[in-house]
Amino acid sequence: MTFSDRLVRELFCTLTDELAAGREIDVRGFGRFRPATWAARDIPTPGGGRKRLPERKCVRFRAGATLKRSVRNGP
Repeated sequence: MTFSDRLVRELFCTLTDELAAGREIDVRGFGRFRPATWAARDIPTPGGGRKRLPERKCVRFRAGATLKRSVRNGP
C-alpha cells in the first residue's frame, strides 16, 4: 500500500469517526459535512396500506464556494 493510499484511508476513517460522534466537518473551500436525522414518517405501500419508517441518521453535505466555482467554470 502506498503512502497516498494510507493517507486517503486514514482521512476517510477520521471523517467517519467524527460524523458518527455527531460532529461537523468543515473542509475550507470544499464543503461541510454534518450529521442529521430523518424524522420517522408514514409512507404508502403498493397494496394501499401505510408503513412506518423509523427515524434514521444520515449525512448532509453542502459544497463550498471554491468547489462550486470550479465545477461551474471547469478546469
